Amino acid sequence: MSEAEWVDYASECFQQAEDLRNISILNKDWEHLKNNGFIWRDFQGNVYKPKTIKDKHLKNILNHCKTHYRPVEQIKALQELWNKRMGAKK
Repeated sequence: MSEAEWVDYASECFQQAEDLRNISILNKDWEHLKNNGFIWRDFQGNVYKPKTIKDKHLKNILNHCKTHYRPVEQIKALQELWNKRMGAKK
């Protein structure tokens, strides 16, 4: 996924990030995010940048969202990204 795609994906995925107590954007300043990339914190406090996020971590985040929160746009976007990644590996 290109950097531009990540910016688009992350901005859509976390538009309603305030609804998720345990998955958040740590720095919401848009210029900073564009320059440095979005940062994710999972429910165990681990921090990931999208460029380096591993499949197992993405899957953990997705499963956590599905288990603990009602299905919202973030989950749909995460599921689509997961499906794309799995499709690319077939």
